[in-house]
Amino acid sequence: MAGDAGPYGPLFLWIGRGISALTGENIVAAVLCHRLVVLIGVAMIVWATPRLARRCGVAEVSALWLGAANPLLFMHLVAGIHNEALMLGLMLTGAEIALRGIDLVDLQETTRLLPASWRPGADWEPLALLLGGSILITLSSQVKLPSLLALGFITMALAYRYGGTIKALLLTGGGMAALSLSVMAIVGWASGLGFGWVYTLGTANVVRSWMSPPTLLALGTGQVGILLRLGDHTTAVLSLTRAMGVLIIMVMVCWLLLAVLRGRLHPIGGLGVALGITVLLFPVVQPWYLLWAIIPMAAWATRTGFRVAAIVITLIVGIFGPTANGDRFALFQIIDATLASAIIVLVLIALTYHRLPWQGLPMGNGEANQQTLVDPVPAAETSVTRQTTSAPDAYADST
Repeated sequence: MAGDAGPYGPLFLWIGRGISALTGENIVAAVLCHRLVVLIGVAMIVWATPRLARRCGVAEVSALWLGAANPLLFMHLVAGIHNEALMLGLMLTGAEIALRGIDLVDLQETTRLLPASWRPGADWEPLALLLGGSILITLSSQVKLPSLLALGFITMALAYRYGGTIKALLLTGGGMAALSLSVMAIVGWASGLGFGWVYTLGTANVVRSWMSPPTLLALGTGQVGILLRLGDHTTAVLSLTRAMGVLIIMVMVCWLLLAVLRGRLHPIGGLGVALGITVLLFPVVQPWYLLWAIIPMAAWATRTGFRVAAIVITLIVGIFGPTANGDRFALFQIIDATLASAIIVLVLIALTYHRLPWQGLPMGNGEANQQTLVDPVPAAETSVTRQTTSAPDAYADST
């Protein structure tokens, strides 16, 4: 796999080479090992998503359903064994751990970046969490590079914590850049791949994906030119539209980073929106790329519009897009599956109608009944429980 020209980072190629050395010519064992790596990534997604949602003031169950339990995740990351599972798992876990370190920074002594004592103790916890999370994010970029955006938003959050000044930005940015380059150099040296993988990042551009708006625009424009007998200029238009898409991505990501630096946007929200813009304007888009944005945004966005949009997009891409093996569902399969799903839902509602709160809560004796049905926690435990389960950080209002 070292000679693979795919746009993958050295960590993923290194893992693949290790699996090949371990399993030899046993293809079944190799597939199972790759699936195990994917499941480890999914486990990290499941661990990080509700914790990031709690940090952003979003219902954890909602974030899990839209993110970790998204059908696209099972259809493509698990069934298709795509490395996005490992990339997203490392990125989200690293973001949560790094933000925990930022939360522990002593605001009364904001000018001190290092612990007061070199002895192991509580003074080291913020720095250890920040470094550990940042290393995980950098490792995620060694699976696929776009996840490195998360490190930028963590850097902006740290700079904002230290006052949001130019000095704070330069110090934190320089430190994070040095850390990430060091981790990349170590992974490149250990894997024997160095930084040569960077030159393969553009190999995916040979694919003309209709799911990419810049590519679709160029293909449509090229066909119009052919119909008008102006010649086939698709390749030239494709270069122009893709370049414009990348330029828009750069401008929008810089604007989002600045918003986080000023404290106007939660870093997880900025990350989700930035990845969403990246996927939307990327030269090549695959169905599972949508998870880059859906999962972090599921942990941040509280508006019904986002949830409805995420569900609709998931349904459209999941039903009409390619499956894990590259095929597409036939029309009769879609109709049969829709009817079967509707019947199953109706049967489940009928069986649980009197056992689950499908009906509206009674309005009479409102407070007493609501206390009994909704909030069965004893009074002595209520304040502690609520404080633990919904403690969004300083950015939570930015949604």
